[in-house]
Amino acid sequence: MAWNAPITWTPGQTLTAALLNAQLRDNMLETMPGKVTGANQYLTCTSSGVIQERKIAVDWALTDGTRTSASYGDLSGGGTGPSVTLSTGQNAIVVISCAQVNESADWNEVMSSHAVSGASSIAATDNYCIKTNETNNNTIQASHVMCHDGTLSTGTNTFTMQYRVGTGGNTGRFSKREIMVLPQ
Repeated sequence: MAWNAPITWTPGQTLTAALLNAQLRDNMLETMPGKVTGANQYLTCTSSGVIQERKIAVDWALTDGTRTSASYGDLSGGGTGPSVTLSTGQNAIVVISCAQVNESADWNEVMSSHAVSGASSIAATDNYCIKTNETNNNTIQASHVMCHDGTLSTGTNTFTMQYRVGTGGNTGRFSKREIMVLPQ
């Protein structure tokens, strides 16, 4: 359904069921209360005069996993993700959180990021990662917020956390991993 621009009524104009339905019923269904179909939803304007219902998506993985590659990918032992799949517009806010440490060498970087697949194809990158560089095997719990501002393709997108180490051959350990996406 779409919003109908309200007409200007004139004296003596014939009021029909079709006019009432378009001007009252249909327009009321396009308002915020008419759009919400369930609890814990929020509304966003996806284009001029168009309201879409959206829901925050969250996933987490409490298992530990390791990565020894200097390129982004899945963990050994801890599996993939976490990940969420949901309908988005061109924008979304992504929050990732991870406890991470490099177990092999002092002062070597470990990174957690996210990739997007589905309607969009965006590789995990250091441009929006959690990067830690710590000595003495100290695990750091950190978070990162990324706003995809016009970089997504409208449709169903999957956001998946991925991991890497700064220098191949070192072992990065990742735990308490979480991803949250607020779509437009």
